[in-house]
This record gives sequence, structure tokens and C-alpha cells, in this order.
Amino acid sequence: MIYNVYFHPLASYPGPKSHAATRLTYVVYQLTGQLPYRCHQLHTTYGDVVRIAPDELSFSNPNAWKDIYGHRQGHAPMPKDPAFYTRPDSGVDSIITANRADHSRGRRLISHAFSDKALREQQPLIKGYIDLLIQRLHEHASNGPLDMVAWYNWTTFDLIGDLAFGESFGCLETCTYNPWISMIFAGIKAGVFLSAVRRY
Repeated sequence: MIYNVYFHPLASYPGPKSHAATRLTYVVYQLTGQLPYRCHQLHTTYGDVVRIAPDELSFSNPNAWKDIYGHRQGHAPMPKDPAFYTRPDSGVDSIITANRADHSRGRRLISHAFSDKALREQQPLIKGYIDLLIQRLHEHASNGPLDMVAWYNWTTFDLIGDLAFGESFGCLETCTYNPWISMIFAGIKAGVFLSAVRRY
């Protein structure tokens, strides 16, 4: 811990000593769902670059995005964090875990669906879901406060389902999460837990 705080290559970056000494502080915030709020608080206190773990920095300046995630001609790609981007046991990569060449190939295969022309052609479908959302909100508004996160999630998943699979998940119709959607959220929570466990 003394090495991490005073002699580690990131020791000169600002941040609380508790975050510099051990990743345990980071993991606690991660597992309780408070990490984004904690990072925001740290950036408010320490500035654009903050040491949030012994071997990790957080950047709040949008100009850092391109340097970190952008393609840099003539440079090797940044390595992916193995605690988050692990290959599946099957050995078959997803678009998230794929190497640069496979990821580029996958992007090319689906890029036509995101062209300006293709998106304009989908406007009636998108408008239909927005109209349905507004209709459902009017129907439920007199029942008291509404959980807008749920309503926006239902709209988003219904729209994605229709665009990707030609069929809505029916969330806006039933005002509940489809079992597939609940499974996605459970998978995200499990992924956060596994990411924390992989660090130890």
C-alpha cells in the first residue's frame, strides 16, 4: 500500500489516498452502484484527472475521449481491461470483446443500418413508439408519479426489438419488463460483480 500511494507511477496524480492505496475502495463503490457518483464527486474536488484506484485514472475532460478510445494511426490499439473484457468460455467473441479486425468487420456488416438514409426510413416506426409512449403516459398520469426511467427503458427496448428483430418486446403495452429485458439487467449486475471479483 505504501508503494501504491507514494512510489507507483501514478502517485503524482491527484485523488484520495484511500483510492490510491487499494482497489477495495473502488470495488465497494462499484458493487453498490455508487461509482459514477463517486467519480463525479472526485472530479469536482480534484479536477479533470483523478486517480480512482492504484492503477487507474479517470478523465472528465471530453478532449481525453479521442486520445483514449479513438483510433490513432500508426499506434497500437489500447489494451482492453481484462477485468471487464474477458473472452467468453466458448471462445467466440462478441462485438465488445472482438479484436480490432473482427470488430471492424462486424461494424462494416451492420453500418448500412445506421446510415442517414436508413435512419430516415425508420422515422415512422420511431414516431409510432414515441406516440405510444405519450399515449401510455397520459393514461397513467392520473395515478400519481411515474417512474420515467422505466418508461424510457420500455420505449427503448420495444424500439430496439422492432428494429433488430422485427418484433417489439411489448413493454409499453404491458407496462412491465419483458423477461428477456429483466435477464439483460440481471446480466449487467452479474457482470459488475464478476468484474470486481476478477480484480482479486
